[in-house]
Amino acid sequence: MNDDFASHNAGSHAGDKGMGIDTPSGEVCTQNIFVPIEINPASHAIGYYFLNNQKFPVDGQKNLVEITGSPVKVELASLNVISGPIDPRMQINYISSLFDLAELLDRCDMSNHSTDTSLWVERIARQMCIPGLDIFMLGVAGRLHDIGKSIVSRELLLKPGPLSPDEWRLMRQHPEFSVALMEPATSLDAIKSIVRWHHEWFDGSGYPDGLGGSDLPVGARILTVVDAFTTMTNGRAYRKPISKEEALHELHRCSGRQFDPAIVDVLTDMVLFNHFA
Repeated sequence: MNDDFASHNAGSHAGDKGMGIDTPSGEVCTQNIFVPIEINPASHAIGYYFLNNQKFPVDGQKNLVEITGSPVKVELASLNVISGPIDPRMQINYISSLFDLAELLDRCDMSNHSTDTSLWVERIARQMCIPGLDIFMLGVAGRLHDIGKSIVSRELLLKPGPLSPDEWRLMRQHPEFSVALMEPATSLDAIKSIVRWHHEWFDGSGYPDGLGGSDLPVGARILTVVDAFTTMTNGRAYRKPISKEEALHELHRCSGRQFDPAIVDVLTDMVLFNHFA
């Protein structure tokens, strides 16, 4: 991973830095995430991070523009680039941009998924009173867990029918994409594994690493249950929402295999009996 912070004067055309143009398979691909900079607005300066990672899809930058409406212009081949160190202020701004990505994804698929996931993750963590569990940071993981979907194609993200094997292989990488996008923010280190493992199954048959049971941190097990619950109850642009009772039935059907039974029971108690800590 090679991360740089750069500022770009929109009126300049000097220099020869690329903007993440598609590269041949196997080469390092660049994502550019725009970040607000607290400088004189009259300068029209734009800040962004270059994220170089072999895991990123070749069309990742183009896909991000289509999904989020980012001001990045993929066709630009040259910029006036000034590189500098990533200081704490820029990390805060970068995290703010990641939250913007989560919100824009929710708008794209016409859901409130990331916000609701964050809310229910915090509620369950509070209810379980787990020592040492940072409830606020777990809520941040809930907000950011799907940001990796911003660099897959909009067509794939909203596809109403079954995915092809190649499409499914790409979509399964979104937890890893999410963590790669979080990489420059060291203050998020504690939750990167939780985000990476939110599609792991309790029986060890999930992805990307095939972990299960106590090998998964409790935060990841909570996020896995809540992610499924809010996906079902919020619906998507291509899928109608179902009732909370129907979603709970599905969680119990897969309890012990896909989901931690104890966490499913806690969520059920909270939803059906309004039991909140």
